[in-house]
Amino acid sequence: MLKTTVDMRRSGESLSSCVMDILGDITLKEVRWLIKKGYVRLGGYTEKKDVGVAAGDVVDVYLPEDMDMYLPKPKIIYEDNNFILYSKPQGMTCEEDIRERNTVFQYAEAHMREKGEIDFELLITPNICFREDVFTGGMVLVAKHLSAFEFVMEAMRTRHIKRFYRVLTMGRPEKESGELYHYMIQEKKGLRVSAAPRRDGEPMITRYTYVDGNRDFSMLDVEILTARPFQVPAHLAAVGLPVVGDNMFGDVRKNRQLGVNQQAMWASGVHFDTAHMGFYEYLDGRDFLIPEEDMVFPEVFPPRRRS
Repeated sequence: MLKTTVDMRRSGESLSSCVMDILGDITLKEVRWLIKKGYVRLGGYTEKKDVGVAAGDVVDVYLPEDMDMYLPKPKIIYEDNNFILYSKPQGMTCEEDIRERNTVFQYAEAHMREKGEIDFELLITPNICFREDVFTGGMVLVAKHLSAFEFVMEAMRTRHIKRFYRVLTMGRPEKESGELYHYMIQEKKGLRVSAAPRRDGEPMITRYTYVDGNRDFSMLDVEILTARPFQVPAHLAAVGLPVVGDNMFGDVRKNRQLGVNQQAMWASGVHFDTAHMGFYEYLDGRDFLIPEEDMVFPEVFPPRRRS
């Protein structure tokens, strides 16, 4: 999701003009199609007409996957000789994919080529370490060579690298903070979460802290202590806190009512606890965070619609 707040300079302009300003190199015909098909929200409501906007209006744009070329480039949060930390927009794929024209891998590869760092014989090529879901925005760690990638895999397995998320959920947790312990089970129909131990279940541990919200919605800071597929939305949904916009484990009907079709979830930070880990202990104690202003969430407490 991409978001902007209309300023005085754009007050009185059309919604389509405002969306074009967000997306940049896009045609008016494509923008009007996005509005007509319900991919644009104005002031917390889906708006299917090209109405005028006023100062203070919040405009949300959800791009379908086949229009990912209009997404902004991922930002480099940190870089050294071994790693690149990117902040990717929601809707961007991490991994290399011949069907995708706009991935974190492709940006990392182009960046390393420009710096003259690519060397296939020495295995100096980008390796995606955090494979975030396409609709999860935020932190993606890229290793520049095989040795760095293997270090990250081992450090995550031994919990020397900690990953954090900021998530908007439906409902409110009973406690302000807690640790969830369940089991993830792979079945023919898909993934399932179980509270009871199962031979075919993988342990899944998630910590959360309540940040803000009301009785209907909660903003949570989340830490994963394991790295199961879709762990955050699956685990939170299992305890009655479905992620807003998640249609895999969440509440599809309420998401439709809200007009949200992307999960409201950001990989917000990473912490390195790498003392005594050889060459990479220089990262020990470092925290890398996504700027608060980069993490955009849908308006779930919308003001009254203007008459």
